[in-house]
Amino acid sequence: MKIGWNLDTGVEKHLTSWKTTGSDPSSGDYTFKIDSRGIPEIFLRDKQNITYRSGPWNGERFSGVPEMQPDTDSIRFNFSYDKHGVYYSFTIGSHSILSRLVVTSGGELQRLAWIPNSNTWNKFWYAPKDQCDGYRACGPYGVCDTNASPVCTCMRGFRPRNQQAWSLRDGSDGCVRNTNLDCGSDKFLHVQNVKLPETTNVFWNRSMNLGECLDLCRRNCSCMAYANIEITNGGTGCITWAAQLVDIRFYPSGGQHLFVRLAPSDLERKGKKRSVSADGANVSDFGKYERNFISSLTPVVWANGNKRKFFMFCFLLVVQPKNLTATQFITPIAVMQSPWIVIQLLLTFFKLKRDSGVDHAKFLDEIVESAGGSHKTNHTGEIVGITISAAVIILGLVVIFWKKRKLLNILNVKTDPRGNVP
Repeated sequence: MKIGWNLDTGVEKHLTSWKTTGSDPSSGDYTFKIDSRGIPEIFLRDKQNITYRSGPWNGERFSGVPEMQPDTDSIRFNFSYDKHGVYYSFTIGSHSILSRLVVTSGGELQRLAWIPNSNTWNKFWYAPKDQCDGYRACGPYGVCDTNASPVCTCMRGFRPRNQQAWSLRDGSDGCVRNTNLDCGSDKFLHVQNVKLPETTNVFWNRSMNLGECLDLCRRNCSCMAYANIEITNGGTGCITWAAQLVDIRFYPSGGQHLFVRLAPSDLERKGKKRSVSADGANVSDFGKYERNFISSLTPVVWANGNKRKFFMFCFLLVVQPKNLTATQFITPIAVMQSPWIVIQLLLTFFKLKRDSGVDHAKFLDEIVESAGGSHKTNHTGEIVGITISAAVIILGLVVIFWKKRKLLNILNVKTDPRGNVP
């Protein structure tokens, strides 16, 4: 299968849905077609309205399809573009495998694989598959994350354009800057693991590296962001955006790096999630080490206790107040366990410190802080945190006292001078 444009002749091939899947093969309303402007992308449209965007080709896959591997079960993907044409195609490496790409009458792009045993076509992959696959779901400068609630968040340095609609979980109006840009003093925020913004109206140069791309964007006051075109060979090529950044989504893994222009005050403001600025200032990626820390704690708690302790740990993770400090959080964990857990926690901290170089003194007090929440002191949260810690400490002391009494009774029985068991 091959779709795309012959730019010499103007001939174009694309997918069109049936009017009614399975019964009426006349042309339907949905098309899957390459847009050759800027960095080419493929758009799924309902008539003229875009419903889904693949993202640009990054040398291995489309930026918006991180699960698309270079060689998926003998299905090889190829995307090529030059002055003569732009094409997307796939080939099957094994004669025993049958696969096809279709657009349904309901507007779903599907990759189907033939199952010989049941003589049926199985849905191997499809899009759009969630709310964040919807085109411009979170508007300009908004980032869609299916693991967040609500799914729309503003990038650091931005706030919702329409707070009322945002509060009602409608993020389509997007975000606006907290601080106007100054051009000469601007910095760049490093945003990781994302689907790159729409690339139909961008400047691009395949021969430039990332450092040259930074210099180009920094000198151009209209440049809002930059990134590598491809992820192969450590990253190659340069894309810069002069218009608003739209249709961005976050992936737990497999996305690309994007560098967004910000006023210095927004990048350096205390209490926010920190990242790596484009000119080398090391301001740690907090979220990464937060996940490392929690994932380190979980097996330790499980290994050193029973299921009730593990579920108590999970409960504390869920009910913890937004501004509960690490000290207040770790106290009940330590009480639930034993001195051995404290040693293991310290070893975990030192291991993370060795591996990442993060300042864990500050990190621990920020570990339960939400990136998008308020960063002012929350005395209510502290009171609740202390109350939880105190309650668990008291419970722990009661359990210890009860176990001690029980042990003493057992010892008294064993040392009964009559030598009889009552």
